[in-house]
Amino acid sequence: MQATPKPRFAYNPAVEARTISDQEFKAVQPHNSSLVSSVALNSGSVAVAGFKSSDLFEQIRAGLESSSDEERVANVKKAQAVFQFDIKNAEGKTQSWALDLKNGKGSVATGASPKADVTIVVSDADFLDMAAGKLNGQKAFMSGKIKIKGKMMLATKLDSVLKGAQKKAKL
Repeated sequence: MQATPKPRFAYNPAVEARTISDQEFKAVQPHNSSLVSSVALNSGSVAVAGFKSSDLFEQIRAGLESSSDEERVANVKKAQAVFQFDIKNAEGKTQSWALDLKNGKGSVATGASPKADVTIVVSDADFLDMAAGKLNGQKAFMSGKIKIKGKMMLATKLDSVLKGAQKKAKL
């Protein structure tokens, strides 16, 4: 009789997407894990290995958290929406991040949001190009590089909020 393998996570990652603990992260890393991102090991991190835009979401999170309570509340009042980003990397894997600018002081989390007002579907590379100012969002949408589901007009509010976070986090 074979022993049942001990699960590496305290949840089923095939069913639920959430931030994992440092211990869980280390358990699935190769023994020569020199490639482990130090960002992913920080508590509260929204970084996900294998996605270049992961660092950008981490910077947005840091920018939000470094803002004063008044600035955060102002951002929430300005946007009044939950944005979900479905990012597809070069390997064809998709990861979701939720930017909640509707509740409390705003937050960034990994995983899909059941309360998303807008879902933005984009490739990892195109999202980075847009963040760097190399790709215009409207042109990317018109050419099919970005797909938007939900309340499309709310996506226009995102720009002003992210520019404020960029200044704080120096994106």
